[in-house]
Amino acid sequence: MKIGMIVMVLMSWLLQAGDTGLNGKPDEWKAQADSLHQAGLALSDQGDDSSAVVRYEKALGLYEARAGDPDQLMGLLYNDLAYSYGSLYVPYYSLDYFRKAVEIWESIELDDDGVDNLISGYQNLTFELIGYGDLKAADTIRKRMNSRFYGHYVRGGRPSLTDPSYRKPRSMHLLGNVRVLAAQGHLETAYAYVDTMHREIDDLGIVLAAYKILFDNAYEQGDDSLTVRFAQQALPIADRYDSPFYRLACYAKLATVYHRMEQYEQALTYVIRAEQSMVFDSFSASKYAVQTIKAMILSGMDKWEEAQRLVEASIGEIVRNQADRTIPLAELTAADLGDLSSYTFIRVLTESSRILYDGYRRDGRKETFRKAANLYQASAGMFNRYYLKGEYTDLIDGLHLEIMEGLLTLSMDEPEGAVDYLSLIEQNASQHLIREFEKKLRVKQESQGQDVAQAFDVRRVLATLEPEESMVKFHVASEYVYRTRITADGVTVFRVARVDSLKSSVFRYATALRGLTEGYEQLSDSLHRVLLGDHAGKMTTLIPDNFLNYIPFESLYDARLGKFIGETQAISYAYSLPVWLLHRQASFPALDAVRLGVFSPSYQVNDLRHAREEAGRVAAIFGGDRFISSDATKRAFLDRRGDYDVLHFAMHSFFYEDDFSESCLVFNGAEKLYFSELHALHIPARMAVLSACNTGNGKLVKGEGVMSLSRAFAYAGVASTVVSLWQAPDKETAEIMTSFYEGIAQGLSKSSAMAQAKRAFIENNPMKRHPFFWAGFVVNGDDSPLVVPRRQGMAWMGVGVGLVLAILVSLGFVYRKRLQPRQ
Repeated sequence: MKIGMIVMVLMSWLLQAGDTGLNGKPDEWKAQADSLHQAGLALSDQGDDSSAVVRYEKALGLYEARAGDPDQLMGLLYNDLAYSYGSLYVPYYSLDYFRKAVEIWESIELDDDGVDNLISGYQNLTFELIGYGDLKAADTIRKRMNSRFYGHYVRGGRPSLTDPSYRKPRSMHLLGNVRVLAAQGHLETAYAYVDTMHREIDDLGIVLAAYKILFDNAYEQGDDSLTVRFAQQALPIADRYDSPFYRLACYAKLATVYHRMEQYEQALTYVIRAEQSMVFDSFSASKYAVQTIKAMILSGMDKWEEAQRLVEASIGEIVRNQADRTIPLAELTAADLGDLSSYTFIRVLTESSRILYDGYRRDGRKETFRKAANLYQASAGMFNRYYLKGEYTDLIDGLHLEIMEGLLTLSMDEPEGAVDYLSLIEQNASQHLIREFEKKLRVKQESQGQDVAQAFDVRRVLATLEPEESMVKFHVASEYVYRTRITADGVTVFRVARVDSLKSSVFRYATALRGLTEGYEQLSDSLHRVLLGDHAGKMTTLIPDNFLNYIPFESLYDARLGKFIGETQAISYAYSLPVWLLHRQASFPALDAVRLGVFSPSYQVNDLRHAREEAGRVAAIFGGDRFISSDATKRAFLDRRGDYDVLHFAMHSFFYEDDFSESCLVFNGAEKLYFSELHALHIPARMAVLSACNTGNGKLVKGEGVMSLSRAFAYAGVASTVVSLWQAPDKETAEIMTSFYEGIAQGLSKSSAMAQAKRAFIENNPMKRHPFFWAGFVVNGDDSPLVVPRRQGMAWMGVGVGLVLAILVSLGFVYRKRLQPRQ
């Protein structure tokens, strides 16, 4: 909520009175900044936020030019600039500038009015953070707000509730708490704050804002009855306050919840009331949201043509406002929507896309398909502007999954466009890992100076693939799981199964693997056919998604052949297409000699005797450095981590699902190296082998994948990792690891060396054919050979020796031949 005009004028007077030069007059530039601020406020009140932004930024430019110290006016400028950007539906600026306003006010000494502004600033910031879905950051701000509020007003003596100067910050304080608590799911606690508002605050507008927070969050949390209760409680207050906006909000939410309950007639009644509640004189997201809700209801009533006409009219109006011209939807591009970006508009576009696509499925017209496809692409473009390129929040993940579902569906109907659709999906995927990894590898797209993920194009992958290579990329969308086959010839998308049913089967299979359960073959064969279809035997790299990370695909059983996939082919894994491409761009050459560091501590409890034997055999293969027992310390690793091409860890690990940052490797003396520590390190190794248990396991984080110790090494810059998906037996692990390194020494690729080791184990241990014993180890990341093949070197030596001997024999033969006549 924007800080009131009267407070602004008073603050300006105080600032002018306090900021004087040697002659006792205000600094001229500061007076000019204040004048620009007042002009911006006036323009904003008139609805001209574009012009207001120009005034605020010009005023802030004066601070920059004069190197002015932060003060209360600077905080107000950032606060109101953020508000205007929010009114223009450019939230990524709003969040940044509200944060700057709060930081400025926190850094300077404030009077009473300044504290009031800070409390309002906290509330504004929680609004933007929750709008983006960052509940953790919002709760941190709420706690800082509470501390400042109680420290200033309660400890200093609570003012009277009749004091207007106290009611305003108190209302902002209560509203901020309601906002955060409701978003966290504490709806009854938030409702108690609303009761306090009724008693202490006579501003019904604030009370209505709190009720809207309650019914919006009740709906998002799936509580239909509570949504209806809060909306119906708010309606008489909206009538008493005579607020068209809050009447619209209440009716629109009731329409939405009855639509979800498939009570379409009741929903239509409420959405019509919402339309009648408010006349829109300017561009408003609320208007188009209500129209979209109505279209959704009409679709549910099988009134598709009416719904489609409403959607096209609504989107056409949005486009005209942004592009200043009429653009047919069949010709629309994402660029035509300019900088427009907000959660509401993204939802409007995605729901409109869905309605148009369903219309295409009914009428089969190419023009309808093109309209739906263009809207989905525009949704993806708007999402890309909205997403701040950090860790996904639940809200961001939900939006991404909906758009991804639409783009993958389009890919099946329009195979020739699949490359473009898949590129959009990858550009919008979480960039948290790829940015960290790219920074460590220092690989940039020099032509544009952009991050690889941000400028990602699947065509670059196709151009890099060898003719015999293929990749299988899975996407777990909101409703279905999709499989995408990628070869040098192109991209093909298939719909695999519904998310819920496949997830249940995968978890049952993962449990059977880890529990050494007999009779798993039927479920394994079923998953083999569902997940891979006729692509088994044709892939070299696999990119799982979401819960599919919990199973090794090598363990899937082909009943027709009577063999596991791991017995017939080698599979390597990658975290994502951009990470795979970065590995290819890095172009790791094979080494003539490998610098190996092996770490294998001893433990007083649950000692790993076979692991130390494994460490000795592995080190002997490459003549590496051994850090055994008391030498295998955390300090030794930290000091020597940059000295080796390969790091081998034969040790215990701990996995904490509740807090993955506490997952760790355990060195000698029970010293722990945590995920959070690994993440911050730079480890330039070509490969890290984590033969410890559960090193590939971790918490499934939305948008990020499994946050395992393997992932932490990737964050640190390690090109490839070998990890365990479950707690494998010590002796069997040692056998597989030794065989794996022997394959590496032969010059095999990492996945081929692992496949060879697994096949050898199965052949040598027929009684341990169950995947529990051998399938848990997987190769992730760069799959190129680590060393120049020894056999290849010996072969060339043999050829060389053979040539020399042949020459000598030939010379000897000629020499003898020439001497023979003389004899």
